[in-house]
Amino acid sequence: DSAERSADRILDALETMATDVDRLIADRSAEELQRPSQDGGWGVVEILAHLLDWEEITVDRVGRILAEERPELEEYDDSLWAIEHEYSSRD
Repeated sequence: DSAERSADRILDALETMATDVDRLIADRSAEELQRPSQDGGWGVVEILAHLLDWEEITVDRVGRILAEERPELEEYDDSLWAIEHEYSSRD
């Protein structure tokens, strides 16, 4: 029972994520969104680009988990994606 509630909460959060992100960045300039974090880490644009890359993988994985008895899920090394996928130059 608690597992279902937890799954429902997760699904609700995923369902509203795009709207929530839009609301959080609506009043921000492109310059603000591309600025690195104060600790030198990724800025908002880079984080969102990374989430997009992982969303595509997650959709595939969830589909395979639901459709296959024992799906073999590919491993990914995302350590260089920010450079390879040019996260910092995304719009």
